Amino acid sequence: MFDTRQSIIVPLDGSALATAAIPFGVAIAQRHDADLELLHVHPIGVMAQNAPMTDARWEDDRTVDMSEAVRVVGERLVHETGLRVSVTVLRGEPAAMLMQHATDRGAALIAMTTHGRSGFSHAWFGSVTETVAHASTVPVLVVRTGEHAVADMAEPLFRHVLLPIKHQSNGGAALAHALALGTPGVTRYTLLTVVSSYRVPLPSPIGSVMVEELDPVARRRDDAHTLLEQIAVTAREQGEDIAIRVVTADQIAPAILAEMESQADLIVLPTRIRTMMSRAAVGSVADKVLRGSNVPVLTFQRVMME
Repeated sequence: MFDTRQSIIVPLDGSALATAAIPFGVAIAQRHDADLELLHVHPIGVMAQNAPMTDARWEDDRTVDMSEAVRVVGERLVHETGLRVSVTVLRGEPAAMLMQHATDRGAALIAMTTHGRSGFSHAWFGSVTETVAHASTVPVLVVRTGEHAVADMAEPLFRHVLLPIKHQSNGGAALAHALALGTPGVTRYTLLTVVSSYRVPLPSPIGSVMVEELDPVARRRDDAHTLLEQIAVTAREQGEDIAIRVVTADQIAPAILAEMESQADLIVLPTRIRTMMSRAAVGSVADKVLRGSNVPVLTFQRVMME
């Protein structure tokens, strides 16, 4: 996840809520000797009949004000942490500009809160964060504001990471991301697969009668356990503490959130790739986990499987 001198981007929108991601960005940057970039994207004025509804001079003044406010935060972080901190202010559609900038910079990570002053599409789940978490090619650490959105500047940042896994390719990528954020010898990792409890009738060899497979749930559990063991083997050989969990449930997202309650302080999971305007993924497992988790969630684009 982290190469030499890559940056961690923390978007700010002028609200106190948005700053909840800063301690996470700082702690991760300190560990990896990464640059920290504070980014503000000032939304363009709303258009009505091809004319801006806001005054251009007012927009310019607001951009200057936000530039100064973010610069002050950056200077404070340099003084307090000694990190290399830069400030960038852009204008445009926030989610699109943020993702494009992170890609152009080759950033290692975007750390952002679930909502700030930007628009709200789902109560506390902000529309900008929702879009970025699903569409960004750069991994996104989503921090929920509130009592759980606290990061100690000292290591380790995460002690127990939960990794819901379905496919081997995504499982390997998830573990690599988790190891990059964990602390060797301290952080423990739980690989989790939720197996469906449904029994699906299968056609008989002659195709005339539907018969039920002999204990299909047990077979799926065995397959899942084998997959997780394969993913864990290399990291275990390197001394990492990796546990394996296979649970049976009717619904995946609630089962993941129930496992989170076992003192996990980070969830790492792939999210479905979607376009800026698409809402096809709303209601997906990733959406439900993001909305229901009270700990940070790291999302990354999953490898599409059949």
